[in-house]
Amino acid sequence: MPKVLLSLPEPDLHVIDAAARKAGETRSAFLRRVALAEAHRVHAPIDDPANRRALSALLRRAERREPMSTAEALKARDRGRR
Repeated sequence: MPKVLLSLPEPDLHVIDAAARKAGETRSAFLRRVALAEAHRVHAPIDDPANRRALSALLRRAERREPMSTAEALKARDRGRR
């Protein structure tokens, strides 16, 4: 089996080792399992960089807006419900 050299900051290594112990696995088995799980994971729309940028822009715009009062929010919600 090929071996791979992997550089990790020491604090991250401590977290990984603790998680591997908790799972009852060796460090290698734990890293293999989580790496394969991530590789096979179905990606969510937010994983797309374009979607992430669009969401960030939307959140920045929302932060710049004046807050709505409860009455304004209820009026906006009920608009067109008649």
